[in-house]
Amino acid sequence: MIDTRKLHAAWGARSLHRLAWGSSLVGFALLFMADGWHRYDDMVEAVTKRHDLALLRVATAIASVQASGGVVTAFRASQIYVDEVGMPLAQEVSYQVTTSDGHYVSGSLELKLPVEISRKIASGSREPQLFDGWYRNEPVRMAAVATSYGEGDAAFPVRLLLVEPHQNRQEAKGDGLKAIVFRGVLSWIASTLFVGCLLWLSLQPIYSLCSELARRNDKNYQPLDEARPAELAPLVRSLNQLLEAQRTSVEQQRRFLADASHQLRTPLAVLRTQMQGMATGELKVEETLPKMIRTVDRSTSLATQLLSMVKVEQLANEARWAPVSLNGVASEVALEFAPLIARKRLEFSLDAIPVTLRSDAWMLGEIIRNLVSNAIHHSPIGSSIGIVIRRLRHEVELIVWDAGGGVSEAVQERLFEPFMASKGGTGIGLGLAICRQIADAMTAQVYLFNRQERGAVVGCDAVIRWPSSLLVAVPDVQSQTAYPPASLPAHLAKGTGS
Repeated sequence: MIDTRKLHAAWGARSLHRLAWGSSLVGFALLFMADGWHRYDDMVEAVTKRHDLALLRVATAIASVQASGGVVTAFRASQIYVDEVGMPLAQEVSYQVTTSDGHYVSGSLELKLPVEISRKIASGSREPQLFDGWYRNEPVRMAAVATSYGEGDAAFPVRLLLVEPHQNRQEAKGDGLKAIVFRGVLSWIASTLFVGCLLWLSLQPIYSLCSELARRNDKNYQPLDEARPAELAPLVRSLNQLLEAQRTSVEQQRRFLADASHQLRTPLAVLRTQMQGMATGELKVEETLPKMIRTVDRSTSLATQLLSMVKVEQLANEARWAPVSLNGVASEVALEFAPLIARKRLEFSLDAIPVTLRSDAWMLGEIIRNLVSNAIHHSPIGSSIGIVIRRLRHEVELIVWDAGGGVSEAVQERLFEPFMASKGGTGIGLGLAICRQIADAMTAQVYLFNRQERGAVVGCDAVIRWPSSLLVAVPDVQSQTAYPPASLPAHLAKGTGS
């Protein structure tokens, strides 16, 4: 299997055009080299056959002249060979004619017929014999044939030995090799140029898309035209989705900043009015100071929650997760809110099994803290709240429940938007937005459900669910803990391991 990630890491920001063209250069070079090798083998075989056939025809021509009592010179033999081969010779062809018992008749005196070839001819074989040998310290190709010398009763058997220097064949092979290399190089150049032009034309839509994106300003989130080649269509669709997500994000940020500015400006304006009233004597100090303290507390809470949202985004980008005890964080949050719980005389319960998640301790504490704070805020004095931690088949679930009046189903989902508070609420409207932001960062889900008994709403359940893949240590405790509310929605009525 090819690891594309390693390829991307190896090439980095290098040009795909150059990569494809360079690969085609190497590929075509290897292809033409392999083809040239086979062509060279075929050419060598063809040259050998052509020269062997010419050598046999020269031997037949000389034998014919000898049979009529004539004499063929070496020059004439070479001319006959040139006519047969169709190319000039680097060295002349030599021959020798001897009697059956080895006596010289005509031709070169330096030639000598090998013994094994002489025996084949002496045995009565009339087929020409082709073999390699040496002549004047050079490799040669030889042809031996049995024939007769003279006419009529004066004729007697002779042996004809014809010699062709290998240099003639080497030059023919060299010329053939040059032709093969020349054709291969021309084909290679033409093929790579064609592929290069084809790649350039094929990449023009990408260059056009890059130019279109470069001409855009940072505020243009209009979708790109999807009338592109089929190969670019997925990329354009992904870019359009990214542009839409960016547009939505920018719009949310703009709306958030506008709301945050309004929320911060309002308490400051109230403080200014209260201070002016005390300065002019229109407002009594003992009555106005507690109101100013509440206004300052509200502003402080808003600033704290705004900073929390920024911190969540930073931690999500760093993504430094570590094993965290979920039940341990829940216990710490319960101790932190103990004074507020006691002030409203609330009955609190914590039913949890040991669970360790790969997460961020601050994020876990912040999301539980916001949900517990909401539960305390919306619970009547003297009622009850609690936290439940349990394992489902594929999830880990944390529930913060209260005995308040619940939330309107029409605004349940919108409550997770910034500065959105329930009807009649006195909160800032950032707590649940922070919870949703943290849940998304931890790959968890957060929900709000009204808990009903006999058709009446008796409380609200804030539910967080993490996938089991985030579990670090699977607890040995498998029993389902008791859940104080008597009636749960169907989606919550699951036992551990169900």
